[in-house]
Amino acid sequence: MKALRFLSDKKTNSLINIGLAIIFLGGFVLRIVYWLQNRNLFIDEVNVVRNLYERDYAELLEPLAYEQYAPPLFLWIQKIFASIFGYDELAVRLFPLLCGLASLFIFYKLLLLFMSRKVVWYPLGLFAFGMIYIHYSATVKQYMPDAFITMLLLFFAKKIDLQKEGTVRFFIQWFLISSLAIWSSMSAVFILAGVGLYYAMTIFNSKSYQKLPLLISIAVCWIVQFALYYYIILAPQIHSEYLQNFHAPYFLHWSLTAQDWSHNYALLLGLLSKLGGHTFVSNTFQFLLLSIGVTTLFIKRKAEWLLLVIPLCCMLLAAFIKQYTLITRTVLFLFPLLLILIGIGADYLRIKTNNIILLPLILALVITVNNFKTLPILWTFQGEEEITLGFEFIQQNLAQDKKIYLSHLAIPAYEYYTKIHKNKEQFQDLKRAEKLQWDTNIEVLSTGLNDTACFIFTAGQGVHKENDMTKVLSKHMLLIDTFHQYQCHVYVYAPQ
Repeated sequence: MKALRFLSDKKTNSLINIGLAIIFLGGFVLRIVYWLQNRNLFIDEVNVVRNLYERDYAELLEPLAYEQYAPPLFLWIQKIFASIFGYDELAVRLFPLLCGLASLFIFYKLLLLFMSRKVVWYPLGLFAFGMIYIHYSATVKQYMPDAFITMLLLFFAKKIDLQKEGTVRFFIQWFLISSLAIWSSMSAVFILAGVGLYYAMTIFNSKSYQKLPLLISIAVCWIVQFALYYYIILAPQIHSEYLQNFHAPYFLHWSLTAQDWSHNYALLLGLLSKLGGHTFVSNTFQFLLLSIGVTTLFIKRKAEWLLLVIPLCCMLLAAFIKQYTLITRTVLFLFPLLLILIGIGADYLRIKTNNIILLPLILALVITVNNFKTLPILWTFQGEEEITLGFEFIQQNLAQDKKIYLSHLAIPAYEYYTKIHKNKEQFQDLKRAEKLQWDTNIEVLSTGLNDTACFIFTAGQGVHKENDMTKVLSKHMLLIDTFHQYQCHVYVYAPQ
């Protein structure tokens, strides 16, 4: 214990500054390097870009094509960036990258509003090095901007004092902030529910009931805007048969059967593992800190408890009634709140243990960062559906008169790289490729082929579907060559 006394002297700030500098530098560099790796767009990214390319700004207010779902302001910003910088990978991923980088700084400022600077580095480190945050900082989807908007809403809630701000100024500020948030992020409504109750609690705590009409008027504006957004854009999408079927495994179940609650437990545990580690020890430690943070806030700071916990409750309720999916990427907006609660739990233990907990926290952060396995980004290419590598293989190994077939889920990337991408001319000779549908009869197709043919698969196809198709092909044709790089697979068959 005596060895830990240095944590309370003047060296503490220097150590904290060094730690924060490492965290900021690491988080910043990892995001930039991951973006610069310039991975091929995967299927969902490609389909977002196809919408941007094919539609004007007014048409982006309508439900999107290709089973895509994104808020209009996000799409408009993406459209502006693409119009200026082009439709290549780096350009269409630039806005999420900027949100990811800015999030590091706003999250640090936000953490300081809830806990001591002595533990801020712990939740900030989890955020800086977590793979899910790095990945979606360089992905053409709205999930990192969602998390950034969450942080901004919480920051403004803490900074804009209802008791001190003038009525008109408060109304205008929150009308503008909430309007931008609602039309930029589908999940903003959950955060605003917490913001509204946070302000309501401050009114009741101070007995300044004359402020209630102001808060109610703001809340009505939020509700009206979200209702418009919901019925114009969201409702036609979330009630589609495709979306309901696809996301069915990611809804929570109401029933009290052991099977359903085992499903709910596994779903929530999966989210926790993405939040702060992939091992039993990491999950247990993060859950302990999270539980302490929630309990501490409820006992001592109920307004902040409402601000941070109510969005979680609203999201879980929406998942129970099948209005919101708990796929990790759609829940990313909530992770900053959970990390704040983890930090509050860590701060509570710091106080109770007279700083002794800080050394185990350092060890826990080092172990968790190792579990995230994000440092190899600095020296290893993190490829996904690298379909262009498959295209290059075909160009080098297959004569131009030979047949090329695209599996159903390889078609979007094919459309993008042969019609939209700035280097589309490179693959013009592949325009002869034929597109297979889900119901294409491979048996009939393979028996009718009398020359060498090439089949392209990507990860979205699914291993089982790919294996089933290649098994049928191998019954009637001879496999003479293959190409497997990352999640792109090419099979070359010849007649037997």
